Amino acid sequence: MKKLVVFISIIFSCNNSISQIDSNQVNAYFNEIAYGNEFDSTIPHHIRKWHTNINIFISGDTEPYMIRELQLIVNELNNLINSIEIFIVNDSLQANYFVYLGNEQTFNKIEPLSIKYTRDNLGLFFIKRTANFEIYHANIFVNMDRTTHSLYQRHILREEMTQALGLINDSFSYYDSIFYQGWTFSTKFTELDKQIIKKLYNSN
Repeated sequence: MKKLVVFISIIFSCNNSISQIDSNQVNAYFNEIAYGNEFDSTIPHHIRKWHTNINIFISGDTEPYMIRELQLIVNELNNLINSIEIFIVNDSLQANYFVYLGNEQTFNKIEPLSIKYTRDNLGLFFIKRTANFEIYHANIFVNMDRTTHSLYQRHILREEMTQALGLINDSFSYYDSIFYQGWTFSTKFTELDKQIIKKLYNSN
């Protein structure tokens, strides 16, 4: 039986940064980001990830700089991940991962479960998984109407896309991290971010 699971990423503000990294630090941050769900304590304490290749279809306000950013993120993720590959496709029928750039009203029609969340969020993601915690579908939203600065739009795209891989939680632990729960405008993965992405997808 397949189940639908919803995860949302929100943005706030605080202080910290990443310096030297060791395995204990990677494991601790991985456990914080990859397990559970910050919005629903009933979600099983279990790893969720993709076991099949990801085919991304992008729609909405597809500004050239956002297309370039999407391609950059995909290239970086493919360089980090060994177990699956990520592609950008031109046909929505081939896709299992959908990125919508635009307004909340349109995204609410694409993903009806988003209605009670879009008003308070600049970006969010929804994933579907099997009973075995394998992710097989994702919807990503970047609110281009309320977030008009290209730097912020690019940050939100990177954050939501990465969390939809199964790294679902936000954290106040590291200010520079793409998973930081407060408001930042980072458009790069930190070394610690890269390590936990690798840990999720390149470990047995």
